[in-house]
Amino acid sequence: MRDPYPGSVRPPALPIRSPYALRNPVAVARRAGMERRLRGLSGPARLDFEGGPIPVAARTFNLVTKSYIAPIGSIGSIGLRCLDPFTMRLNQFALTTQALLGGGERPTSNAMDGTYRLFSRRALIANCSSGTLVVTRTPLSTDVGMEGPLRPPALTVRNDFLRRISPTEYQFGWLGLGRPHMLAEAGFQYACPRLSKYIWHEVRGRISCGPSGPTLFVTVQGSRFPTHRLWVDGVARAAIPQGSFSQLWDSFPGEASRIREV
Repeated sequence: MRDPYPGSVRPPALPIRSPYALRNPVAVARRAGMERRLRGLSGPARLDFEGGPIPVAARTFNLVTKSYIAPIGSIGSIGLRCLDPFTMRLNQFALTTQALLGGGERPTSNAMDGTYRLFSRRALIANCSSGTLVVTRTPLSTDVGMEGPLRPPALTVRNDFLRRISPTEYQFGWLGLGRPHMLAEAGFQYACPRLSKYIWHEVRGRISCGPSGPTLFVTVQGSRFPTHRLWVDGVARAAIPQGSFSQLWDSFPGEASRIREV
C-alpha cells in the first residue's frame, strides 16, 4: 500500500474504539481521537467517534420553475362571451398555437433553453450554526420563450421576498408574470376579446434547521393554463398540469389582467 505520509511526520497512533474504523482502514485519527474523517470524500460528510452522522451545517438549494404549453388536450369553451357559439375561432387559434410550438413544449430538464413561456431560477444558501439559521440568495434569473419569430416582453417579478421568522426558520417567495407579444395577443383578441393577458407562476417556501441540517419545504402555484413545473437541485419535484385552453380567458378575482389560478 502506498505510504500516505511520504517524507512527513506520521500522526501518533491512537486507540481505535469505533466499529466503523475497524471496518474501514482509511479512517484516520483527528481532533485527539474524538472524530474520524473519511479520506477522499468531498463535502462536509463526517463521522463522530462512535460512527454516527454529524449534521451538514450548510447547503445550497437550486430552484427552477417553468411555465410551458404542453400538448393541448382540451380546448374547452368560452360560452356566450363571444359571437362564436361553436368556438370555431377558439379551436383554430388553439391549433395554430400548438403548431407554432411544434406540437407542444416538453421540457426535460431545468435548463434555460427556451422550451417554456416563463422561466425563473434562484439559489438559496442556508447555514445552520449554533442553533441559528442564516439564509442568503442569488439574484433571480428570468427568461421568456419565443412565440415563433416574436419575442414577448420580459418576465415581470412581484412579491419577491426573503425574511426570517424565527432564529431557525426563513420564508421566501416570488411571483413571475408574462404576457404575449402584442402581435400574438391580437390572435387571442380575434378568438375572443379578453383582459386576462398574464400567465404566471408563484414559488413559496421555507427553510429551517433540522436534525440533519438545513431542510427545504417549497410549493408552486400558477395560472390555470399553461403547465407549471418546479425543479429542486435539478430534479423535478412538483408539477401542475394545464387546464383547458379556454381558461386563458378566465380572469383572476380582483385582478382582471391576470389569469385565474388553479
